[in-house]
Amino acid sequence: KKEKVDFIVLLTQSEPELNIEILEKYPEINAVLAEEKSEKYNFVTYVGEKPIVSPQGNMGSIVKIDIFKNKDGKIKQSLEFLPVDSSVPSDKEMLKLEEFYKEKLDRDLGTVIAKNNVKLDSGFGENHHARYEESNIGNLIADAYKNHFNTEIAFMNGGGIRANIESGDFRLRDAISILPFSNKVGAFKYSGKTIVEALEHGVSSVDKKAGRFLQVAGMEYSYNPKDEVGSRVSNVTVNNKPIELETIYTVALPLYIKNGGDGFQMLKNTVGTVEIDSEKNIDSDIFIDYVKKIKVLNPKLEGRIVVK
Repeated sequence: KKEKVDFIVLLTQSEPELNIEILEKYPEINAVLAEEKSEKYNFVTYVGEKPIVSPQGNMGSIVKIDIFKNKDGKIKQSLEFLPVDSSVPSDKEMLKLEEFYKEKLDRDLGTVIAKNNVKLDSGFGENHHARYEESNIGNLIADAYKNHFNTEIAFMNGGGIRANIESGDFRLRDAISILPFSNKVGAFKYSGKTIVEALEHGVSSVDKKAGRFLQVAGMEYSYNPKDEVGSRVSNVTVNNKPIELETIYTVALPLYIKNGGDGFQMLKNTVGTVEIDSEKNIDSDIFIDYVKKIKVLNPKLEGRIVVK
């Protein structure tokens, strides 16, 4: 506003209701570019004449916004979704580069690192069930974090799991497709009270399949989605014993949620850090090391999370 711009675009990774609330509160914003709501469809919602735009996920489409300033100074805009698929011709020089790196990546990422006996299923691109219930792939990732940092507990936010993998040879590319963002992971000390608050926050928006839902290792919990938000979680145990609110526990978790991402403000309240010898802290690196170590993947649903 200080620079007297004509058009303000807001980039968000927020829930649709919050985007609407922001547009209503800050009328000087002209458009919102939001995260995808589907891997198959485009979505646009208007607040007055101002759009909240969600293109198709996984780069299935992009949105083009044309902005016009009339002689009277009024701004108008129009938008269209453009598919990103085989109908888009490749630039010839870029295609050569693409083919060179694709061949190299296929060679490097095709390395078999384990045998996978079951489908690793997060529901990604389908029902996204890792965002509201226990998943075998969530268990495997959380186990990897717990093993690497030698903690009592580990968390993995369900929204960070980005693939399903069929049984068979488990290759390097499979691990990276599951955890593609190179997010960092760390280990910290939390009170039992803070851990329960985090679990409550994780189940607070399961009806919207929000990515904050927590897959876990080293603990179990139950929740009832029909109960009031903030009072949904029960039967929390750590190492098969009821959690003690004043006891301090060690927890491995993505730094994204530790630093307050997905609304986990309570996870900023650490009471210490867990130090280990390894300098590795990238999620996919930790996961790959664990997969190589156990050699055979056979994760099961173990009742870590019970939906009432």
